[in-house]
Amino acid sequence: MHPELVNTSPYALATPVLADEAGQPVLAVVAKASFDLAPGREPVLAESQAPVELAGTWWGEPGVSSPRYEPEIAFVKSGVDLVLIGHAQSSQGPVTQLDLGFRVGPAQKIVRAHGDRLWVPTALGLSVEGPRPFERLPLCYELAFGGRDEAAGPTAFEARNPVGRGYLAPGSALREPLRMPNFEDPNQLLGTPGEFPAPAGFGYLAPHWQGRSQYAGTYDATWEAERQPLLPLDFDRRFFNAGSPGLVVPELRGNEPVLVVHAGPVQRLAFNLPGRPPPAMRVHWRRGGQAELAARLDTVIVDTDAMRLFLLWRAHVPLPPRGLHAVSAIRVEAGR
Repeated sequence: MHPELVNTSPYALATPVLADEAGQPVLAVVAKASFDLAPGREPVLAESQAPVELAGTWWGEPGVSSPRYEPEIAFVKSGVDLVLIGHAQSSQGPVTQLDLGFRVGPAQKIVRAHGDRLWVPTALGLSVEGPRPFERLPLCYELAFGGRDEAAGPTAFEARNPVGRGYLAPGSALREPLRMPNFEDPNQLLGTPGEFPAPAGFGYLAPHWQGRSQYAGTYDATWEAERQPLLPLDFDRRFFNAGSPGLVVPELRGNEPVLVVHAGPVQRLAFNLPGRPPPAMRVHWRRGGQAELAARLDTVIVDTDAMRLFLLWRAHVPLPPRGLHAVSAIRVEAGR
């Protein structure tokens, strides 16, 4: 028998049952609030609330492109992910270069956008074609430094961003034109092929990219013999945070100022997070009693394509051996 789900909050809700590091079942309760954004005004709670992303979406082919939306069903996050989704866009028409900015409370990131460029090997040395003027560029990691060097073999790729552009494996020579990254850190501009600056972006990292896989633990012969199918003993919960480097913070109050520059249909978008308290979450047990869950804001998404702000609160509770059958009801109310 499934538990009764009572959601009197205005937010979308998901209640997945997952397993923790020890393989024990846990009930996650995820609340997602959608707000409409407009220049010069504060966010307004949307009439239509977007559902919790169960599978996530991608900028291209699932699994081999960069994530547009990360699956939102992790049972816990160690920090707060700050994510900007949209397009680099100038209010002055086509440009060849543009600096983008994203700030939420204490976290700030600047990324420089370039029009398309190519490194071209010639008899006289290396030549650069471009940059070509652009009007809009999607904020995806396909346009940041990274990618693969197919001529150097199947293991020659940038582990921090295997879907990007501009990567040349150590020891490789440039024999054909190579696309340069469109997005760069202004303090780590790529000078010549064979350099390895950090990929620059505002979006989610895929689970198998180095920025997250370093926390996934060690899957070796010892794990296969003694631990499989459980997570490795050195698994780190920081794996569940998928925000770009520099855009994961320990905590937010939920009323911080936000600033987005040149990353959407308006040149400058400024507002404050709504400051809403976390939803009140309770789990009622069939054998009596209840558990009050401490929901925590752990994801802030600004989507300038949709002109929406999304806030996600999350909590979890261990389940007894009976699993979800031990739960009679899950109740979620707007916080006070």
